[in-house]
Amino acid sequence: MQSTANINSSPISSAQPIPPSPLQAPSSEKIPASLNIKKIILFAGIISLILLILAFTLTYFFYVKPRMATVKIINTLSPQITSLKTSARSVIAVVDQIHLLVTAENPEDFPLPLETSGLIIHPQLSYLQMDQEVLGLQSPQENFLVEQNAQNIQEEMSNFWEALGRNQSQIAGIRTVAENISTQKTRELKDETIKAKEYVAKAQKDLDELVSSTTQTSSSLNKTNRDKLMESQKVKKEISPYFSEAGKVAGYYQILSDTLISINTKISSFKNSLSAVSSALSNITPDEILQNGLKTRASQAQIFLDQAQKDTADIKSLADTLQTISAEELPANAGEYHAHNLAVLSSVHEYFVTTSGILQGFITAFQVISGKAEKNQLSTVDMNMIRSVIMAGINQAKVADAKFASDLLKLVGEEQSLTLTFWQNNTVINQGVSVEASIDAYEKSLDKLKQNSKVPLFVK
Repeated sequence: MQSTANINSSPISSAQPIPPSPLQAPSSEKIPASLNIKKIILFAGIISLILLILAFTLTYFFYVKPRMATVKIINTLSPQITSLKTSARSVIAVVDQIHLLVTAENPEDFPLPLETSGLIIHPQLSYLQMDQEVLGLQSPQENFLVEQNAQNIQEEMSNFWEALGRNQSQIAGIRTVAENISTQKTRELKDETIKAKEYVAKAQKDLDELVSSTTQTSSSLNKTNRDKLMESQKVKKEISPYFSEAGKVAGYYQILSDTLISINTKISSFKNSLSAVSSALSNITPDEILQNGLKTRASQAQIFLDQAQKDTADIKSLADTLQTISAEELPANAGEYHAHNLAVLSSVHEYFVTTSGILQGFITAFQVISGKAEKNQLSTVDMNMIRSVIMAGINQAKVADAKFASDLLKLVGEEQSLTLTFWQNNTVINQGVSVEASIDAYEKSLDKLKQNSKVPLFVK
């Protein structure tokens, strides 16, 4: 019992705090202040780092990257713009060259293309003296009179072909020198039109590629920069009409030059055919007439004249090719000028038809005489028929030549004025300077945008 009482009567009070065991953790209230500060600094650092990364990220994606993309696109467009400028300048230069070729004044001593300088049948023929008392006054049954008539016809035909042969260079109103110079000039024009069409195609391709590049790569840019790049569409709207019109001008003059070159070839062939006809029918002797040698001569002449008539038909076909150009294919304000060119070709064709028709009349008359001689039915009346055909042909040739000379005088007088008017009134084709200015302005705008888009350390 005593042990129990002693225990209960211990002097230690129940309310006295028990000292902590060295194995127990200290309470939070006892954490040092320095530790809390470190935590705060660490947390603030993390937040700052996150904000810095976020700021950097936002700056990169919304400021640096668009500028990098802008500069990259402009660097890509730069060679395309350079190529477009080169193509445009080539188009402008070749159009200017075409203009110079078709409007250049010829020297005073330069014979104009298709210039006529006298009758296709030489004027001497109109003064042939035919003895009215030789032909047709005596009985056709007297053979010596037939021989006499044949002699007179032989003299007349010899004079005719001699005169024609002396003036071969002026046959059909075309001087040989003029034809050569004209053809050379026309070939030069054709060469320029071929180059022009190639340059136009290249320029249009370069322009389309430029617009396509700005359309496809500008979606990631801000609206301001995108609008600047998309001004390529404005450039296209401003300069496309020039390229289109240059193409029409080149196309028209290419067809015209092709037509003129082919026609000059046909003219040369026509002249050679007439020369061959004259050789076939020249120096006919009375014996040939009486012995039916005209049949062979006429057959040979007909072969050559058939070629001349084919050349005439080909000229008509070539003129029709020019006439079939649609209104949409014609350059602007070219209607009157085009009608003039058609009128020139029509006048040439009409003249050749008349010329070959006259010679056909001669050959047909000889064939009739040949048939009569073959049947021994040749008479003075037949000789008079030959004489009438010759005189009628001469008169017809004089009228045809006078009309052709008159037509050419009018047409050649109009040509320079109409050509100049066509080029002056074609306001689109005169905008070459504006084309270059439009491309230059766009290039300068992109250069300025590139400079404004540079960011140190990121975009140079």
